[in-house]
Amino acid sequence: MFKRLEARIKGKGSALGVGRGRAVAMRARAQAAGRGAPPGRGVVPPVRR
Repeated sequence: MFKRLEARIKGKGSALGVGRGRAVAMRARAQAAGRGAPPGRGVVPPVRR
């Protein structure tokens, strides 16, 4: 897994963006969803309440 990731990152710079795209998307979603709520809790507790 790591070897393949390293090879892809070394081979293509855009591949790094593709690999990191998921992490970036998750962070963006967490920030957008939990703007008013503190990090970690998300929007599930307020919705359930």
